[in-house]
Amino acid sequence: MKKVLIIFFSLGLAAAVVGIYFYYKPVKNLANITPDITVPTSDELEAILTEILQNPDEYVGKIIEFQGVVNEINISQTGGGYLLMEVESPKVIINAQLDHRVNESTLQSGAVCRVRAEFTGMEEDLIDPDFYILYFKQTALINFN
Repeated sequence: MKKVLIIFFSLGLAAAVVGIYFYYKPVKNLANITPDITVPTSDELEAILTEILQNPDEYVGKIIEFQGVVNEINISQTGGGYLLMEVESPKVIINAQLDHRVNESTLQSGAVCRVRAEFTGMEEDLIDPDFYILYFKQTALINFN
């Protein structure tokens, strides 16, 4: 009985240590990090999109920098929010969760914007199967007009 209590106590202590580590782990500042993949042209995005379709797990967690036209932006007063962008060729919609450090911006719908974000997944659009939706988190706004 004593051994069982020691094992449960040890597991509980290990779980607490791991939880504390992840709670206090600092968040990456993507504005200052060199991206794993930079997508300067739509041709390169099409090539990367083909690779993502074949093996999406390989790209999860990668930092990607890309440019597109803003459809919608919503920034919370406390920081963060979301950004929807569209890239025409190939037809890609970017759904990006903004980093908590983004707390204000003059960015408006219709503007061209370059962002750096961490890739989390993708799916085919159910309404228009020619469109793909890419999901990102911790998005940093790099530049915009």
